[in-house]
Amino acid sequence: MDAYKKIEETTIAEDKKIDIYNLHRENQINPSLIEKYGKKWAKARRKKKAADKNMKVVYAQKEKEVRSNPEEYDIEGKVTEAAIKTAVSLSTEYEKAYKEYLDACEQEDLMDVGRDTVGDRRAALGEETKLFLAGYYSDPIIPKEFGEKQIDKDKGKRKRLIKKSKEKK
Repeated sequence: MDAYKKIEETTIAEDKKIDIYNLHRENQINPSLIEKYGKKWAKARRKKKAADKNMKVVYAQKEKEVRSNPEEYDIEGKVTEAAIKTAVSLSTEYEKAYKEYLDACEQEDLMDVGRDTVGDRRAALGEETKLFLAGYYSDPIIPKEFGEKQIDKDKGKRKRLIKKSKEKK
């Protein structure tokens, strides 16, 4: 995560990244990310419940209108439940309320993904810390035999270069 951005301004994609060279900082900000997405999820859930209630109210109001004035909704003859349901579902007020409900559901799902991502990030931080403590990110260990062979090769190469430079003089 970018060290200079505020946590509230970051996206899910930015929040899931881990800087393995600053594990201490990443572990420090993780609780703030959990709080961020917990609050956002709760807000999205509340909006979804409000949108659901509004959709039901709009449906009930339109149903009442259709029952009292079926001819305005092109219902001829006997007013059936199926005809009422169709008329209500096709009304622009109900369509608008239904779209708001779907948008609220989508927002809640996105915040649920954010919460899951932060949980996965927490687990990944634990694994990265274990790798760090095990020396995974330390300097490479060169076997003694290889190191001695390389030194001998380098000495031989240097001797040849010195010899060539003396011959040129």
